[in-house]
Amino acid sequence: MKKLKPYLILLAALSCLVILFAGIWTYQLNSRIQEGLEQKKFLPPTEYYAAPVEFSAKLVTTSKSELVSVLKLRGYRSRDWNQRLFPGDFAEASREVCQNSVPPILPEGVTSCLLLAVKETADPELSKLALQMAAFDSQDQLAAAFSGNPLQEATKIALEPELFAQYLDQQPIMQNYTPLGEIPTQCLNAVLAIEDSQFLEHSGFSFPGIARALLSNVTGGKVKQGGSTITQQMVKNYFLTSERTLKRKATELVMSVLLETHSSKDQILETYLNIIYLGQNGPFQIRGFGAAAQYYFNKPLEQLELPECAMLAAVLNSPGLYDPFLKTENAIKRRSLVLDRMQTLKMISSEDAEKAKSATLPTRQSYSVNETAPYYINAANKEIIKMGLDPLGLKVFTGLSLVEQQAAQQAIRGHLDQLEAHNKKVKKIKESGKTLEGLLVSAHNQSGLISAIVGGRSYRLTQFNRATDGHRQVGSIMKPFVYLTALIDSGKNGKVYDPLTPLNDIPFSYRFDGQKWSPENYGRKYFGQVPMYFALKNSLNSATAQLGLEVGIPRVIETAKSLGIESPLSPVPSVTLGAFELYPLEVLKAYVALARMGNSIPISTLRAITNEKGLTLYESHPEGQQVVSEVATAELISMMKQTVRSGTAQGVSLSGFTTPAAGKTGTTSDYKDAWFSGITPEQSTLVWIGYDDPTSNSLTGASGAVPAWISFMKKAPLSQVQNDFSWPESVELRPMEVDEENKVLHFELAFPK
Repeated sequence: MKKLKPYLILLAALSCLVILFAGIWTYQLNSRIQEGLEQKKFLPPTEYYAAPVEFSAKLVTTSKSELVSVLKLRGYRSRDWNQRLFPGDFAEASREVCQNSVPPILPEGVTSCLLLAVKETADPELSKLALQMAAFDSQDQLAAAFSGNPLQEATKIALEPELFAQYLDQQPIMQNYTPLGEIPTQCLNAVLAIEDSQFLEHSGFSFPGIARALLSNVTGGKVKQGGSTITQQMVKNYFLTSERTLKRKATELVMSVLLETHSSKDQILETYLNIIYLGQNGPFQIRGFGAAAQYYFNKPLEQLELPECAMLAAVLNSPGLYDPFLKTENAIKRRSLVLDRMQTLKMISSEDAEKAKSATLPTRQSYSVNETAPYYINAANKEIIKMGLDPLGLKVFTGLSLVEQQAAQQAIRGHLDQLEAHNKKVKKIKESGKTLEGLLVSAHNQSGLISAIVGGRSYRLTQFNRATDGHRQVGSIMKPFVYLTALIDSGKNGKVYDPLTPLNDIPFSYRFDGQKWSPENYGRKYFGQVPMYFALKNSLNSATAQLGLEVGIPRVIETAKSLGIESPLSPVPSVTLGAFELYPLEVLKAYVALARMGNSIPISTLRAITNEKGLTLYESHPEGQQVVSEVATAELISMMKQTVRSGTAQGVSLSGFTTPAAGKTGTTSDYKDAWFSGITPEQSTLVWIGYDDPTSNSLTGASGAVPAWISFMKKAPLSQVQNDFSWPESVELRPMEVDEENKVLHFELAFPK
């Protein structure tokens, strides 16, 4: 016994140490859980919302059937007129019923109306327009709009903005937090049946589950099955990694028990169902049942039925393996397994199970803004940070148009692929390992809101946002500022300028700072004496440079600055031809001002920002400022319209694009950059094509940028508006008939009255 005593003492000491270390380890894990719960609980993602979907009687024609179709697609519910409307409801009625029920006096010709209650939204603008009414004529076309409570005449019908992206810790996710009480019982039962039928009974882990996992792992020779309860899965997702080691498993077991001492079963299940990974939408992780319901079924979680609940429970185990879009056979088998398990546990009847098994799988939705929308989000975050705000947890309401963003993506990618496949020089450069890049940025002229941004062909390949950070030579994009300066200064110093003023387009040289500058026309082709509009539409370097020197380089720079150009411009002759770098957003802002007849307005991605408490931190109320003469700008626009009719961008009119448009192409020296900035009365869009390094690509603005602009603008909803530019009353449009190389052209130019 005396011999055993030292060993017993040693054993006791070791046992005390083990208990001590176990206690310390458990305490540390407990602290980790407490800290994690506090941090995670109050760490909401940043949410990004697209622009409201709008219908205007004055711009784009909208039929009643189109509006009803959109409402139903967005989950609105049709009600009888005499029923109370809740958010997300609409009702139709005749003119007589409408007139007797609502305050506004309906315009003549209105034969029916549609009353709708907009879905609840944190959007500061839309929250004021909860009740809206659309009035239709005898052809069922939208004739008038009303909004507010009481209803008052409005310019448009506006539906709640769609959530298009969420970020948490700079990681793109899609998540829609849903309280446990709003999750359908069928969905709860489906998850419990297939994942953890003993969830309400165990204290964090299941001995039978662990036994099954150990048996599987021993027979398999490696750790391949976890036997995890829902609590353990939550611990793994919330606090740990997904590595499969015995140490991590032991930590998971202890933390699961500790978690159940800190949280109720309802809290654990609610959190689990809102954070669990359920798939991938491009670069965005689908997190939680709320986001998964929208992604897979395009409907709110609370509207899901048994087959859909079973499908989500099936996907949960392995989203890649049971993806209903890509792995349909696997998805059907796993869904059947979920339904069989629910039937075994008497959660559903055999009839319900068989009926659910026969339900069709969902199909992928058409919208896919995920590949390049990150460029838009990147631009929005830059603005938010510039305001001194931290994006974390904010609700960001943007000017993004889902339709335009998709069109922009397709336009840039499609055109770049086309050039690399069929343009000999670009194809050869592609074979050497270089990738052709591009950008597109577009804004609505009335609001200044940026509706689409593509900052490169793939955000996955490069996160450099060319639309916001690209600083490139702009070439002939600068020329309109030269002509505008001349038109503004017309009459000063006895020199009059108008669209027909003759300019000399001949070779010339100019000495500056001891150097000789001799600009050349494209192809070294000169036209002698030509009118101003002809020199601009054909982008003649010689005529433009001489005009710039005549009106004065400092005055040209002053005009550019007044329109929104902020980059430094050196007072050298080559500034007239754009031999300097600008940011794309500077150019866009300047061209928006031109489209607004010299009235400048801030351009932005942001409509409003609220915090997690619903407090409005920012709301856009842009005000325009007349920065240059509207008469001179109108003259310039009439000249720029000829660029797209018969000048360097005539591909626009030849393509069948009929919306009134004006613009200017740009090609830099050695063909390194191809630009086109085109404007319509409603929208301004800028396109650039080139390489990130100064590689010559043989592309001009006409061949490199114009085709992408056409592709985008043909799909932009505002291109349906056929109204001409809003010409000032102080100008007159004079018809012209000109014979150019035996081709008679008919057009109009603007002149001061």
